[in-house]
Amino acid sequence: MALLLAMILAAAPSRTFRIEQTVDVPAQSGPVSLWVPIPHDDKWQTVSAVAINGAEVVRDSLGNQAARYSVPAAGGQLKVAYTVERR
Repeated sequence: MALLLAMILAAAPSRTFRIEQTVDVPAQSGPVSLWVPIPHDDKWQTVSAVAINGAEVVRDSLGNQAARYSVPAAGGQLKVAYTVERR
């Protein structure tokens, strides 16, 4: 059974997706910090072509990444885009 499952998974085609996230932040009473998670490579996926505008990329002790935006009180628009190949 395990061998059959391994053969099926090995033969499965990969799929590629382009993910684009846009966040509109309305005006607030003060500055806002916003964190947007960024996926990372693992045995099931490869992440490439990461595009982040106006943010600092931070990583925690477990290797997780996020885009940290500092949005002024006037508000703004944030964009994160990346390509994911799933296996």
